[in-house]
Amino acid sequence: MRGLIATLCMLLSVCGLGAQAHAQSEKTLSVTFNPPLLQLNTRITAELKSPAIDVSTALIVWKLNGTVLGQGIGATETTMTLTERTQSTLEITVVERDGTEMKLTQLLQPSDVDLIWEGASYTPPFYEGRALVAAGGRVTIAAVPHTNLGTSDTLIYSWFQDGTLLKKQSGFGKHTLQMQMPAFGDNTLIQVEVKNLNNEYVGGNGLRIHPSPIAVRMYQHKTLVGLWTNTVVGLTKGLDGVTVLRAIPYHIDGTNLSKDRFEWSSETGEIAVEPQGRATYTPRASEGIVSVDISHGSKLLQQASLRTRIGTFVESSLFGL
Repeated sequence: MRGLIATLCMLLSVCGLGAQAHAQSEKTLSVTFNPPLLQLNTRITAELKSPAIDVSTALIVWKLNGTVLGQGIGATETTMTLTERTQSTLEITVVERDGTEMKLTQLLQPSDVDLIWEGASYTPPFYEGRALVAAGGRVTIAAVPHTNLGTSDTLIYSWFQDGTLLKKQSGFGKHTLQMQMPAFGDNTLIQVEVKNLNNEYVGGNGLRIHPSPIAVRMYQHKTLVGLWTNTVVGLTKGLDGVTVLRAIPYHIDGTNLSKDRFEWSSETGEIAVEPQGRATYTPRASEGIVSVDISHGSKLLQQASLRTRIGTFVESSLFGL
């Protein structure tokens, strides 16, 4: 009995030492990447290294998310491209000439930066979509980093407009940029570079913003429902008697119309101007022509006009855009 116990103890001791040696050998594997920062849709070279074993004579199998990237004797390098923002799993299996097998698993998180922009311009209630920006208008751009090197509030941002560094808008945690479009209708190039507190490059991006013309649409303002944006005046069958009209200049600078000038006129009826782009129209015939000229109080190129014949019928989508 004592001999059996001694034999079992010896076997357990040998197995334990083998498991420990196996765990230690796994720690001798390491992988490096070129470029060191993993970015989306970029060709990446991975290299396996080990100070303890001869990887040049070992069978090496590379897998990314379970798919074999490459394999072979001494296959210490492979290339890959990360196409998803989510974490990917890189698995490396090494089999030495004596049959000893080791594995190294590493989670890969690519870094990337999105840019999202929206004009600080007028759109009516219930409008869906992004507010565009006219010449000389204000616009807000937000950088959205996707990285494990820090959060959006703990990274350092360098903003550029047409190649010029915007020093006041750049710095620690400044992931949002507010700027003004060129006054004379030119487009502008916005770029951002993002680093962490260790000066490691996180990523960058750029976009070109083009000014949009102001689109004027005319609607009825009904007593019970307010602004009736599902039908554009001029695309209706006709107006019944005295009507309150409302002119909307889409994407003119400002979130309200307090700084805008509206000049109404009509050849076939009377116009009584009201505040905020409203006017009471009293027709003198079954069909009427109504015009409105709109201009921003301080933006020279932000002006538009609309001349419409009330009474003709054409189908219209919501908001008439």
